Amino acid sequence: MVAAVLSRTHRPAARTARPTPPIPVRECDRRPELFDLPEPARVEAAANPLAGTDDGFITLDAVTEESAATARFARAAKKAVGACERCPFLQQCQRETTEQLFAGQRPQTEVRGAVAFDAEGLPAKAVHNSPRRRDLDQLTLDVELDLTGVRHDPRTDWVPAELEPVGTHDPYAIRIALDEQRTDTVVTQSYLDAKPAAKADGRIVLSYTDEIALLRAGLTDGLVTKNRLKQVLDTKWEKVAELAHILGFAPEGKYSPSPWAQRRRSLAAADSQASAAAATAAHREQYARDLAAIRRNIDHDRILDLADRSHVAIFGGPTPLSSRVRRTTLVGHRSEALSRFAHR
Repeated sequence: MVAAVLSRTHRPAARTARPTPPIPVRECDRRPELFDLPEPARVEAAANPLAGTDDGFITLDAVTEESAATARFARAAKKAVGACERCPFLQQCQRETTEQLFAGQRPQTEVRGAVAFDAEGLPAKAVHNSPRRRDLDQLTLDVELDLTGVRHDPRTDWVPAELEPVGTHDPYAIRIALDEQRTDTVVTQSYLDAKPAAKADGRIVLSYTDEIALLRAGLTDGLVTKNRLKQVLDTKWEKVAELAHILGFAPEGKYSPSPWAQRRRSLAAADSQASAAAATAAHREQYARDLAAIRRNIDHDRILDLADRSHVAIFGGPTPLSSRVRRTTLVGHRSEALSRFAHR
C-alpha cells in the first residue's frame, strides 16, 4: 500500500511540448501592402520648360496634382518607414542597401532601411524633411536670411550624401526619337496636352523629362539639327531655339532671345548653382558628422582600454557607426581610419 502511494506521489510529470518560436520575417515580406507605394509627383513638373502649354507655363491644375501626389506618396511612405524601424532586420537591410548603392544600384520610389527614396533615388524630402510648426513660423525669417532650411534627420545618415539624382528619362525612347531612320515613332506629352484631340496611335509617348533629356542630348551631341529636334518635338523652330537658349546652349541661326527668355536662362542657371551648392553643403555636413562619430568611437575605445587596465567596469558606449561609415573608413584600426578619413 505504501509502495503504491509512493509510486503515485513521485511519478514524474509528463513533459509538455513547448511551441516553436516563430521565425522572424522582414516587415516588407510580412506586410507587402504597406510597401506598395503610390506614384510620387513628377520631379520634372516645376523645372521643365516644355511642360504645360505651348508658352511653357505650368497650369494651376498641374501644381495641384503635383501637391496631391506628393502628399499621397508621403503618407504611404511614412507608414512603411515606421514598419521598417520596428523590423528586426533593419541594420541588415541598411548594410545590404549600402552595398547596392556603392555598386550603382539605386532604389527608386520605394522604402529601404527605413528611408523612403523618391523617383530620383534620393531620400524623399516630403518624408524626411517635412517642416515642423516652428519651421513654418520661422519660414519668412529663413528666406530673409538666405537659409536653406534643410533639417538633419539621423535616420538617413547611413545614406551617402554625395548621391547624384537618378535621371528619370527613358534613354531607349530618346535613342529611337533621335534615330533619323525611324520617323513618326514617338509623340511628346506636351503635344498631347496642347491638342486634346490627338492620339498616341501606338507611338512612344515621351514624358516631360524625356523631352528635356532629348533636347539636351541632341544639342550636346551636335549631330542633330534644331530642325530635326523641331520635328521630333513637333513644335516650332523658334520654340526649340528658345528652349536651347534657356537651357544654356549658344543660339543658332537668326534667333534673338526675348527679355523673358533671358530672364528664364538666368533663373535656370541660378537654380542649377543652388542645387549644386545645397548638395555640396549636405555632403560637407554629413562628412563632419561622420568624422565626429569616428572620434567618439575612438575615444570610447581608449576609455575602455584605460578602464581595463584600472580594473574598472564601463557600461554603455557611443552611438554605433553606420554601415556606410564602417565600410568606407574602418578598414583596420580606428585611429588609422580616422587619419585617412580626416585627410580625404
